[in-house]
Amino acid sequence: MKLAGGDGRKSVSTDSEQTDSLWIRSNKDSSKSVSISIPNRNEFYYPQQYGKMKCLILNYEEFTNKQPTRHGTQLDADTLDKTFKDFGFECTTWNNLTLSETKKVLDDATKSNLNNFDGLILCLLSHGDKDEISCKDQWISIESIRNRFKSDRCPSLAGKPKLFFIQACRGTLFDSGTLVHDSLSSSLIRNDSRTFLIPTNADFLLFFSTYEDLCQVLKEYRNQYDLMTMCTIVCQRIAFERQSKSTDKFRNRKKQMPCIMSTLTRLVLISKTTTDL
Repeated sequence: MKLAGGDGRKSVSTDSEQTDSLWIRSNKDSSKSVSISIPNRNEFYYPQQYGKMKCLILNYEEFTNKQPTRHGTQLDADTLDKTFKDFGFECTTWNNLTLSETKKVLDDATKSNLNNFDGLILCLLSHGDKDEISCKDQWISIESIRNRFKSDRCPSLAGKPKLFFIQACRGTLFDSGTLVHDSLSSSLIRNDSRTFLIPTNADFLLFFSTYEDLCQVLKEYRNQYDLMTMCTIVCQRIAFERQSKSTDKFRNRKKQMPCIMSTLTRLVLISKTTTDL
């Protein structure tokens, strides 16, 4: 079966013969491996076999660890939920979880059967500091969250995109921006074997951004471009069109720059659903 990639985009093959076997080796016992069928390694796009992704939204508004209330975050969470449900994705939202509750939700997700989903979307809305976000009562590192979904710990997502959209500060420094003006004017050795190894941390995207712009761009361009291109469009909008407004002169007119961190091995398409036809 061929799935159309949209305007000018390459079709995605999901023929049964276009599959390889992916070997995942357990960290607990290096002598044991499991074989998982994934799309042909030469495909440029992740397949859309099931037409849906699993979407988890973790929203933190109230805190007991001296962090201020995040007013307006519920509207962002509701917008995300509606956006991804409109795309035909299966979404669940949790609010104001403690650290232990957050870990349980994440661990339950990794243990669940995600075989019938094309990938995972995890949205995190909270306070942040460097590489951590705040739960209701304590902080948790983004790395520890990501590690839970590596292919050796969550084999049902092996070879599938795991997309983390994070709205949280990453430090306390301010960016005052720079004033600019518009301008006037070796090949890899291939192994023919049908089995191969990939890194357990492959197929992740971490995108630090505001959700308002992200949802707008996804709705506007999802039938034209792949996800990485759309994330770049979000970066452009926020970098060029957004700045802070504050009565504090040290916080006023400051710039913000989204950040893309990727180990994706293919392009991600979020194409038309039956409700669009």
